[in-house]
Amino acid sequence: MVEQNHNIGQISVDRRPREAKALVMLQWIAYLVEPIMRRRGWKVNFLCEFLPQDRKLLGMNADHGNCIWLRLRNWRRVDKFEDMAEILETMLHELAHNVHGHHTRDFWNLYDELRSEYKTLIRSGYASQLFHPRAHSAGGGQLPQQQVQISARPATAATQVCASGTDYGRALARETMNNHDSWACKICTLINAANHFSCDACGADRNGGMA
Repeated sequence: MVEQNHNIGQISVDRRPREAKALVMLQWIAYLVEPIMRRRGWKVNFLCEFLPQDRKLLGMNADHGNCIWLRLRNWRRVDKFEDMAEILETMLHELAHNVHGHHTRDFWNLYDELRSEYKTLIRSGYASQLFHPRAHSAGGGQLPQQQVQISARPATAATQVCASGTDYGRALARETMNNHDSWACKICTLINAANHFSCDACGADRNGGMA
């Protein structure tokens, strides 16, 4: 079992088809960027899935890492998922917003550094370690062990759209944090409604035991 990313507080997915797979995808993304976050001392309180109406919107970072949202699903077919490499690129993009709120030259320089650092990790064999997500396979919850390769050419502002630093991002962050009645599963980290006594993803009870 690969150690989880302790630099990320909670991971949450939408209640949509194949949500177990969505959860594992976010867990895998979190695992892949863990060395980068740990080396730089970055924290993210909430890593969440979202499906915004703007089909160009791929990700968002609110309050320099308080909340990061990633679009995992195809805009037309919510039961279909985007390519993991594209989602990983978006995660690196949003992590760069932990330091720079706007798409300045310093932001793009940092983004390039993160991409280079990730490629070095891949070459070192980091992603070849076994990863066994604690999620049920029902609904496509398992992902094969894989190295997520990113392209040699970085995404630009024209091709990668995020809403970091916008009023929409701040409002969504407040909504996430104000949902204080929810609880995070101690096994798979899914955020569950207050009136649920077992986890919707892995079936663990609220205290962390398996139901």
